Amino acid sequence: YTLSLPDALPIWKGLVGVHDVWMEAAGEDREALPAVAAGLAGRTVGTPTLYHRHHLEGSSRLRVASRVATRVTTATMVVSHAVGRRVVDEDPGAVDRVVLARNGVGPPRAVPADEIIALRDRLGLDRAPVVVVVARLRPEKGHRHLLRALALVGRPINLVLVGSGPEEPSLRAAAPSRVVFAGHQDDVAPWYAMADIVVLPSLHEA
Repeated sequence: YTLSLPDALPIWKGLVGVHDVWMEAAGEDREALPAVAAGLAGRTVGTPTLYHRHHLEGSSRLRVASRVATRVTTATMVVSHAVGRRVVDEDPGAVDRVVLARNGVGPPRAVPADEIIALRDRLGLDRAPVVVVVARLRPEKGHRHLLRALALVGRPINLVLVGSGPEEPSLRAAAPSRVVFAGHQDDVAPWYAMADIVVLPSLHEA
């Protein structure tokens, strides 16, 4: 049985709505909980499923959800050997179901000077140095510590945070006036090119 596109659209929109509410409530567990649901559904209908795990550390809730996701899915794809070893440490029975696929990134495009100037003007940045962070706004990315460090610098600095995530409201509340929240950007090349300094304040990376 196949739904026609007009019939399927309302159902799809409803599922997207439920997904968005669930993911917002899930917080940092959003990486593992969909894999748990997919794995259970896959087992029911006999369809292979894959859990794509990025994180190395996390809350106790996330660690539990990740172990369950590994057990109910067909395979777990990890982004580094360190994450793969952590999966096997948590569930030795998964040793034959872990696949390594490193995150890839294409070569950066050349950004002309006039594009950089236009971006700075659009953001209202003055001539003070520009520090750029490109990362999801999540606790493990360390933005909160960077904001504290910024307050200790004895000179004006423009801090530009490129990315979105659940930490944004609290970070906005703690941020001084020279912090720009740029949101998610599909093309990060001009943001890197604009930076005088690029910072990665993560507490841990995979």
